[in-house]
Amino acid sequence: MNVMCRYKNLSQLKKNVLSGIILAIFGTILMLAGYPVYLHFVGVELFGLWATVSIVLTLSQFSDLGINDAIIKYTAEEYGRENKEGITEYIVASAYVLVIPSLVIIALLFLFNSRIVAYLELKEEVQSKALRLIPSMGILTVLIFAVNIVKGALMGIGRVDISNYIFLCGRFLQITAAVILMTIGFGVWALFYGSLVSYIFLFVVYSCILVIKYKIKLFGIFSSCREKMKNLITFGGTLFSARILSMVIVPVNKVFITKYIGLSGVTYYDIALRGAMQLRSLFEIGLKAIMPKVSEIRERFENAQQRISQIHAKGIKLILAGGLPLFLLVFILCPFLLKLWLGNNFNAEIVIALRYLLFAWFIDLIGIPSFYILMGAGRVKINFFSKAIRFVIHIPLLVIIANVVKEYSLSHIVLIETIALAVPVIYLLYNYTLCVKKREIE
Repeated sequence: MNVMCRYKNLSQLKKNVLSGIILAIFGTILMLAGYPVYLHFVGVELFGLWATVSIVLTLSQFSDLGINDAIIKYTAEEYGRENKEGITEYIVASAYVLVIPSLVIIALLFLFNSRIVAYLELKEEVQSKALRLIPSMGILTVLIFAVNIVKGALMGIGRVDISNYIFLCGRFLQITAAVILMTIGFGVWALFYGSLVSYIFLFVVYSCILVIKYKIKLFGIFSSCREKMKNLITFGGTLFSARILSMVIVPVNKVFITKYIGLSGVTYYDIALRGAMQLRSLFEIGLKAIMPKVSEIRERFENAQQRISQIHAKGIKLILAGGLPLFLLVFILCPFLLKLWLGNNFNAEIVIALRYLLFAWFIDLIGIPSFYILMGAGRVKINFFSKAIRFVIHIPLLVIIANVVKEYSLSHIVLIETIALAVPVIYLLYNYTLCVKKREIE
């Protein structure tokens, strides 16, 4: 029984990793197809406005109190115990926990809308659009919370592959809807409505799969919900703190670029960052399946450390054998590829930024297997400190250079990001090795 279960687990893990790679490949294709169209219809300035305003969506990813990753972990544990009612309890508990941050974000966007626009010192012709766009992002934030709950539950039961394929369909729908709306004159609002349609689609499909295929209820009142909420907040709280330190960096970068360089600089940074991270996601999305699998293995097997160590070794091998050649190839060819992709919108600053970020995010990728194994094993404090190290390096350097250098450029931003990403990887690898020696991941 255990042998058959082991092969089944390994087979499903491979499917999950493969689905992540497929998602990242097609996600990259969709991104490559979308950017030139967006820039053609809305222009560099207005797309820069969307990139700046969508900071709200970035903020929503860490204002979920870490519930997204917590529900994956606890759902995987309940699934390992074959307890479907426990999964439902965690879904309901997650919804209860996320009510407060949803209301807070919506209130803040309405109350401080005009102050945000004033601080960014936007050109007069785009201020009115920003004043209407910013409060509307609250709707997308609530939808993101809802999608992450049902998506996390599906990933927790081991179907990261299904989750990834549905998410890919959502991305395709988002871009298709946005392009159609742009062609009929919606302008920058087409990007908002495209996102809205996509998140509604994702929530409905994820929910239907959980209910129909896996017979998991999404709603109910349980006496143990308070206990489940406590578990989610305890585990998620540490991740939430780490995510704040980590994800605040990109919004801060965009604010600095908007203030000291201009909206065109935001567009160039956004293109370079998304390009590097999309390449990284070819591997990271699949490797995320490690986290629920580690949680499930620890529940099902005694002496789980050997299996977990094998997963780590395979993750590193995948990154070095597949990732390194690909990153090097893009590093060399990026001037040609960017000119071919962006056409008249090409700018040499994008090449410099992309090369820095390719190096930075490949180094970060090496730490991903350790990161997700430690998370699945409940060693979230180590992950928190890795994010804290990045924050402590990045933000002070950003402020210092902004006050020392007279000509603030995009190169300064990406150089700082490169330095700040390298050090935490060393910290993660060291602590993973230490935990293995002490047998703390079983």
